[in-house]
Amino acid sequence: MFQSLNLSLPKSNQIIKSIQVIEFKSYDNGEQSDWTKVASINIKGNWLSPVDLCQLPDVSSKTAIKVTPGRFDIHLKLDCENSPCYKVKALRIIPENHMVKSKQLKFELNIDVATVTVFDRQSLFKQVSYDEREDLMMDMLEIEAIAAVLTVGSSSELFLCASGDGDGVYPVFELLTMDGKAGMEIYFKS
Repeated sequence: MFQSLNLSLPKSNQIIKSIQVIEFKSYDNGEQSDWTKVASINIKGNWLSPVDLCQLPDVSSKTAIKVTPGRFDIHLKLDCENSPCYKVKALRIIPENHMVKSKQLKFELNIDVATVTVFDRQSLFKQVSYDEREDLMMDMLEIEAIAAVLTVGSSSELFLCASGDGDGVYPVFELLTMDGKAGMEIYFKS
């Protein structure tokens, strides 16, 4: 169902080191997916943060979930409506090879440019200075993909995806696994 492609970077870009675009193979029109793993990323710090691309990532942001460092699987729920374009209905990031036991609403996320990025806040801030963050967000706005994994700086990984129907305020849930590890789920409701 999914395949990954590497996307070439603009020559002027010095922050994003690689882009792995998640390509969607065909679905029947009107079909919806269950949770499907599309990628994995390394989380080296303790805070998983979702951010609208018009907002600068900030250390004081209240929109973050405390996690245990490690490898995290990224799952999507998709909805295809009579076109070759796919809509991301929901995004889930959980520790690799773990099952969700429970979830709790933590906060709401404002999206103004129909795209969200989820990243390891501590790792990103070590790799990208405060002055470079606006450039990073502007560069990500130019990526034409429904979903992608980016490597920023020498090793910080981010996940970028379209937010369902576009702009809106979306619920973000903290997930707990059977052994108490945390993850995140965002529903891009219509």
